[in-house]
Amino acid sequence: MKEIALAKHRRASSSPIIAFVALARPKQWIKNGLLFAAPTAAGKLFAGNNFLLALAGAILFSVAASGLYMINDARDFENDGCIQRRRIGRLLRG
Repeated sequence: MKEIALAKHRRASSSPIIAFVALARPKQWIKNGLLFAAPTAAGKLFAGNNFLLALAGAILFSVAASGLYMINDARDFENDGCIQRRRIGRLLRG
């Protein structure tokens, strides 16, 4: 288990861009796809500008959530270094 965490640490720290994307937590963006659920279920996703509105909402929610994750990681930076399971945290990695 520890070897996997160290391998992820080495991979993330190899590039600042990769580290920044990891810090933004793109896996969490999938939830924003729910903005497409209602217009799709109503059969009106491509009617008018519904698709563009849903896409803009998903992008805005993703940016806002990533920003909050980054703020939280920055605030918890010192505490994460003291906790064994968080020692290789997102900010501590890169």
